[in-house]
Amino acid sequence: MDARLALGLCLLVAFAERAGAGVVEQSPAALCFPREHPLHAGFRPEPAVDRADLLLLVDTDVPWTPSDDTPFDPDVPVVHIDVDPEKRDYPLWDFRVDD
Repeated sequence: MDARLALGLCLLVAFAERAGAGVVEQSPAALCFPREHPLHAGFRPEPAVDRADLLLLVDTDVPWTPSDDTPFDPDVPVVHIDVDPEKRDYPLWDFRVDD
């Protein structure tokens, strides 16, 4: 792991610990959060979504969207942080966003 990725991992862990927030990873193929950490919440968002008071999506290709079997309160804010949040270079991006 290069220094930039290691720093990002450390910052994400520090943020999660300070916020007391569980972290759900998008894919087990890449390490985004230490798997042995008590705040690691797995790879499926559904179990955590019904308890969330905020959903924070960081650098995801496609944001999490609720499925028919996922309890989701539409009043829960969803924040998406990305280097290209408007996905101008992503040919199939078609999700409504608030300004």
